[in-house]
Formats: sequence, structure tokens, C-alpha cells
Amino acid sequence: MQNQPKLQGLVIILLLMFSSPAVSGLLSGCPSSAGEVQNEKWLKLLEHLDAKVKGSEEAKRAVLIGLLTNSAVLLEGPPGVAKTTLIKSLAAATTLNYEKIQNTPDLNPAEIKGEVVTNISSGERVLEEGQLLRGEIVFADELNRAMPKVQASYLEAMSEKVVTVNKVAKPVQKIFFFVAAQNPASSREGNFELSSAQKDRFILSVGLSKPSREHKRAYLLNPNVKTPDLQDNFKLDREDILTLQAKVEEVQITPEIVDKVLDLVEEVEGFSPSSNFKNSQMIEVYNRAEESLIMAARANAFIEGRKQVDIDDIKNLAVPVLRHRVVLQPSFKTQNKTIEEVIREIANDI
Repeated sequence: MQNQPKLQGLVIILLLMFSSPAVSGLLSGCPSSAGEVQNEKWLKLLEHLDAKVKGSEEAKRAVLIGLLTNSAVLLEGPPGVAKTTLIKSLAAATTLNYEKIQNTPDLNPAEIKGEVVTNISSGERVLEEGQLLRGEIVFADELNRAMPKVQASYLEAMSEKVVTVNKVAKPVQKIFFFVAAQNPASSREGNFELSSAQKDRFILSVGLSKPSREHKRAYLLNPNVKTPDLQDNFKLDREDILTLQAKVEEVQITPEIVDKVLDLVEEVEGFSPSSNFKNSQMIEVYNRAEESLIMAARANAFIEGRKQVDIDDIKNLAVPVLRHRVVLQPSFKTQNKTIEEVIREIANDI
């Protein structure tokens, strides 16, 4: 009985994410007349996420960008901050096949990739597909608890869009949105750090924090209020999502904005003569930084109902796109600035 108050507190935090629907976070930047770019189903999805998940605006925007670019997103935060709720809510607003993988140190690659087995009745050797082959939205929870050989299977699926089973490469689904979650750095003892190559495959990395006092209060005042699920006719199907992804690719970006992206990454790396952080304090930015920033900016412009990237897209996405791609020398950690603060300062000055 001594643990009952803690359990009740955890339940309150989790149920808070399903409280009343009057929110406008994702829609606050979306023009109501964006009919040329966004159809009714897409707007319903935005409303659905805002209703199901309170707060966590950066994380909600990140998973939408990941879906629209058919790429991978990394979520970081302590247990009980609705990482699973966020992904399940997104999947529930679509007809896509959703798979959740709970990573543990004893997880075997065959459990997520699949394996070739013998059909008892026919005697034929057949492939039993694993979650990486079946899933269109795949959520790998506590990714850094998985052994490196399992992480290598995820990397292959993210980078090559195939899964190798019994020495044969099998393609993943045409829509393959991969989301991984891991606990904060302070609680990673005994876990397996992601490789540089794997980190570089995530288009964005965002953190989730505990619910605010305002969100807790809203739930406590109306603990029994539940947000209804979307009706089937409002759910995005595969063709809808492929169409949306194609529209994102059509979002324009000017040469001037591309130059700003290159300037930003050079400044962060410390190679630009005008950089305040020169002298190799920040020694490396992974190779896909510029490409990922442009992809994310196109998707962000689309979400906001625009057909062209502007400089604010670059500035606002610089931190989530670059934070997991930056490698620091040990001496930098004495400068009393976090990676995020440095990137934000440089982005604001470009």
C-alpha cells in the first residue's frame, strides 16, 4: 500500500495526455484556408494529435515531419511523458500498420526482422516477417537498451530500407516511418550508446518533459473526460500519405536559403571565419545535417500551409536537426553552454 500514491501519480500523468480536446498547438501556425495544400483529413489529424496529447508541441511537430518525409525521428525523455501515446495517437489517425518494439538487452535480431521457417503441412521454407518488415509506423522504445547487433538491424532498415533475413535483403514497406525513444543521458548507465552512423539517420531528435502544472490541473478538474478517436472516414490512408509526401517534395527552397543552411552548419563546425565558436571547439557535424535540415524545413512549411521554405523554418529546426549530430571536444564542456544553446545562438545570427 505504500506505493499506491506513486502509482496513482503515474496514472494521473499518463491519463493527462488524454484530457479535454480544446487545444490549438499544431494548428496555431496553420492557415484555416490552406485547402490548396492540406486536405480535410490532414487538418483532422492535426486536431486529433492536439486533442490526444497535451503539450509536447516540438515532439508532435517532429513526428509529423518524420511521417511527411518518410524518415526517422528520435524521442528522448523519462518514462511516463507520453512517448508511446504520441505515436499510437498518430498511428490511430491513419490506416497504416503500427508496430511497437520494446527493446531489452536479450532481444534477438530475428525477433524484429523475421526468420525463415518450415511450413509443417507443405514442407516449404517460408519467411515469417518480423515487425520491421510488417510495420509502416514502427516505434522502437528504449532503443539504447538493445544490443549493438539489434541496433544494426534498425540501422539497415533506416538507411537501406531493407531487412536482411537469411542472407536475403527484403524491402521494408513503401511507407516506413521509424520512431525510436531512449531515456535521458542521466539514466543510460548500462545501456548501449547509439553509433554515429545511426544517430545521423534520424532527421530530428527532440526531448519530452513532464506535463506542466496547467495540464495536470486541467486533468484533475476533468479526470473522466476522454477524447474520441477519429472516425474511419477521416483517417489518412496509404494513398493520402503518399500524396502528402509528394506535396512536401514540391515545397520550394531558394538558393539564398540553401546558402543559409550551409552557413549554419559551417558556423557550428567552427570552419567559418566569422564563427564565435572557432578553434575546433565543435569538431564535427555528421554528414547528413544539411540534407536533413532542408527536408525538415520543407515539411514544416507544408504543415504551416506554405509552398516555400523561409528562414524561420531553418532557425526553428536547427536545434532538433543538429543536436544529435554534433560531436564536442571535452574542453567545450567547460564553456557553460549546452549544445542546444550554441546551435540556437548561431542559428539566430545567420
